[in-house]
Order: sequence, then structure tokens, then C-alpha cells
Amino acid sequence: SVCVCTKENHSLIPYTSHIYKTRHPVMQYIILIIKWKVNFEKKWFFVDSLIGARYGTTFDITGGGDLQPLCPSNALKAEVAVAESGVDNRNIQSDGSAQKLTRDDISALKEQGLRGTEIVSQLVENSSTFKEKTEFSQEKYIKRKKKKYESHITVLKPNARLLATMYHSREPAKICHLR
Repeated sequence: SVCVCTKENHSLIPYTSHIYKTRHPVMQYIILIIKWKVNFEKKWFFVDSLIGARYGTTFDITGGGDLQPLCPSNALKAEVAVAESGVDNRNIQSDGSAQKLTRDDISALKEQGLRGTEIVSQLVENSSTFKEKTEFSQEKYIKRKKKKYESHITVLKPNARLLATMYHSREPAKICHLR
């Protein structure tokens, strides 16, 4: 292990350590090896940025597979501004023609390096039916798009509780359905 544990840096992530990464509610256990490419929830990144960071840090996965640590204030909530909402959803047709952005446009936004919140804002602006939806439907739409386009992970120090939680959520038979 490269990192020497002292009182000042006991929470730093050392080289070749074992960690949990989580993107609620999914957890994954990995070993940190330099230049190792990890796939997680349809996103990929290199683990090099994690070495030397603090446990509990939330990272944003950028387009090139790099990890950028998020400030605690940014990690909590980045909201998309909702100006007005409709009365009901009866007149809205869900045939896919409401969104003006195509898949190619969204891919181009990702390649430009826009963050997930900015892409969600673009989707809201380019939706012709968003303002007609009820407030609840708008919140649901934003939540669904954030889950799809935002890519935040949190790195946690491994312990028995997290191991049991991970196995219970992914494959409970492996731990005989114990909790």
C-alpha cells in the first residue's frame, strides 16, 4: 500500500485498496489498480482519480472516463428550474414527437462535455409538452432524466455492513437471505 495511514490521512484511499462505489441504490465492490477501466451502470471510468481521494467523496463521471470530485453543495442537489406547470395531462400525447432533440443531438451534447444537469435542462427546454404537464409529472420527468444522464458515484470504505447490504440487494441467496 502506497498510502501510510496516520491521523491526518487515515481516510485517504490507498493504491490497491478495496472500495465500494455506489450510485443509489446500486453498489459494486472493486479493487483499485492503476489504469484499470471500470464499467458501472452503463458508464465507464478509470480508477486512477480515486487514489488519494477521501472516502465518502462523490465524483462526477466525465465524458472521457475521468472522475471529477463534486463539491458537497453541488452533490446534494442541482435543480432544474421549473417555471410553470399545467392543470392536467389529459391532452398530452406520448408519441415521442414532443422532444425536439434527437439522439444524435443528445450524443453531441455528451461529446461536448456537458454535465448531466445541463443535458436535462436542454431536454426540458426542447420539450414542447413539458409546460403542459402537472407539477408532479414534471418532477417525475426530471427525476427520470437525471437518473439517465447524470453520472455521480460515491466511494465508500468497505466494511461488513456494506458487504451484507450489497449482497442482499444484488444476490440475497449468496448470504442465505440474511440481513
